[in-house]
Amino acid sequence: MSETRSLSKTKRSVFFIVLLLGLPVLLLFLVEGSVSLLMFGRDYRNQQTPRNSRPHTTYDTLLGWVNRPGSSNPDEYGKGIGLTTNGLGFRGSSVVNVSDTTTPRLVCSGDSFTLGYGVADEQTWCHLLESYFPGLQTLNMGQGAYGLDQAFLWYRRDGVPVPHRYTVFSMTYVEMERTVTSSFMGRFKPTLAVKDGALRAENVPVPPQTDESLRRAYANRLFNNLRIVQALRRLPAFEGTAGTTQMMRTIWPTFDRTFAELDSLNRARGSELVLAYLPTRADLSPGPLDERRVNIAKFAEAHHVRFIDLTPALRAMRGDSADLSFISKIPAGAAPGVGGHYTKLGNAWAARELASRLRDIPALNALSRNAGAWQ
Repeated sequence: MSETRSLSKTKRSVFFIVLLLGLPVLLLFLVEGSVSLLMFGRDYRNQQTPRNSRPHTTYDTLLGWVNRPGSSNPDEYGKGIGLTTNGLGFRGSSVVNVSDTTTPRLVCSGDSFTLGYGVADEQTWCHLLESYFPGLQTLNMGQGAYGLDQAFLWYRRDGVPVPHRYTVFSMTYVEMERTVTSSFMGRFKPTLAVKDGALRAENVPVPPQTDESLRRAYANRLFNNLRIVQALRRLPAFEGTAGTTQMMRTIWPTFDRTFAELDSLNRARGSELVLAYLPTRADLSPGPLDERRVNIAKFAEAHHVRFIDLTPALRAMRGDSADLSFISKIPAGAAPGVGGHYTKLGNAWAARELASRLRDIPALNALSRNAGAWQ
């Protein structure tokens, strides 16, 4: 009997200890959750999201949004870090004479990593390629938040008519993921699908932007930023990687058809297509994203298309060099979202890696022989 009474006292003691230790933790979670919800409500009420993602962009019925031709903001990414668009709406101030068919030109297509989000016009990897190939004019058709679908449609509509000899169609993992949805962060966009064996643009004309769509997307981002939601995301059941991987596998025939269309467009006009994969921080370590690069490589090999994958070069970097290649310190007054993009150093690295592979093209190799940038 005394042993039973002693065991009962021990259980009660353990219960009270757990209660004393656990109650403050529970209260802390409740307070943190309440504060997060209050901040959620405050931020939602105060949010003011402009219909145009940036002042240099405008609504487009095919693409959702596109650069305004002749736009200039000397402080787009912080004081003195400007963004300019030329008369065609491509990044940079260089004049493009569309009647000139003798100047060798290279088109850079892609998302914000091609646009050079966070650096000045002359610091983008696309512009820097000119220093490796004297006489070459590059045309920067990168655009912030674009999906692969938008990059393709923009190139087909506005890039193909401009005389050029090379197309570097660059991709990031997130650019590919944006392709599956008809809106990104509440901003309406087209999608691509293969129907009856043909590649077709859907959700076009793209509906005009609405405030309600932007508010819903903003609320969703606020919700995902709640601490409890972020904690749940760390659990395998809520992490989402498996679902995204399966989604990419399902849509991959659309990517293959898009690459084939790009190749056909370039061959028909006498230019050469180069597919390129630009790694982000998410690509630093091996993981599910690698499957996409493998699939691009398979297409490239089967269709005799050049493919440049910068991921191995990034992973071979020293850790401190890799850190310096991505923006972590945000300049005052910079456009939102610059964090995680290539720094000036990162763009210079990307340009050099791309140029070293582009030299395999005989005509570009001939241009590169007297380039001081190789020194």
